[in-house]
Amino acid sequence: MDDDIIGAYAMLLLLKKKRNLQKKRKRLWSRQWLQRRREENVAFRLLRELEVEDPATLRQWMRLDRQQYLDLLRLVTPLIEKQDTNMRQAVTAEERLTLTLRYLATGESYRSLSCQFRISHNLISSIIPTVCKAIYKVLQSSFVHLPTTTEEWQKVAGRGESTETRIFNYRLSRARRTTENAFGILTARFQVFKQPIRTTPENVQDITLAAVALHNYLTEKSKDTYIPQGFTDREDIENGRLHQGQMHQHAHAAIEDLHPVGRGHTNEAKQVRELLKGYFNNEGQVHWQAQMAQLH
Repeated sequence: MDDDIIGAYAMLLLLKKKRNLQKKRKRLWSRQWLQRRREENVAFRLLRELEVEDPATLRQWMRLDRQQYLDLLRLVTPLIEKQDTNMRQAVTAEERLTLTLRYLATGESYRSLSCQFRISHNLISSIIPTVCKAIYKVLQSSFVHLPTTTEEWQKVAGRGESTETRIFNYRLSRARRTTENAFGILTARFQVFKQPIRTTPENVQDITLAAVALHNYLTEKSKDTYIPQGFTDREDIENGRLHQGQMHQHAHAAIEDLHPVGRGHTNEAKQVRELLKGYFNNEGQVHWQAQMAQLH
């Protein structure tokens, strides 16, 4: 009886071992395509074709032209490169940067990028935040704080409103529009923001800072292609008209309207309002504001 139990137990162990071996072989077989990363992924094939045959599509594909890409690669390589080991070839700095730029430009899922770059999606989830942090670090000198307003945008009140208040409201709405244009360009060019970024708050911050740094870099280095004429809103001061830019045709390229919140402003906010109103109507005034304020 005891021999039968021992035999049955041994048989179960053998079957379990065989099953685990089959699973391991199947898993290794299904991942063979990852082993051909150096020869087949888009960083080593498609990009080289586009560089020679279609530079415009290359810039559209990752938002940078070839020279800008090489300049950025040179800056971030010391921060992101890894060394090969006896077990495997490391993902190169070029692959890491290209992968991250593609993610920022499109917001594609990690699994989609995994198939394109032949890198496991688990590794991609650690590569992107690291490279984003490096991009921001090397480009932060070009980082310009986007304009903000100190209070909610208010629509112009009725006819009894004073000229000073009307001018203040116009200047405040103009500042809001400038902010909306800046973020509109950012979200139109870097569509990673078109949907929720499903990662940790720390990673979201690194991704956002990298996109903003790239936005400022491209605004300075290639404004004609990054922000072509007519893409943003434009005020016609002579005729008192506002012309909407083409960016509004892009999905997620404008700040969504927010529902008004029924609460009063703090005393501090009111003091800031009066301070800015005084500034806009005195030393901070511009010659066209009175005319434009009457038309808003």
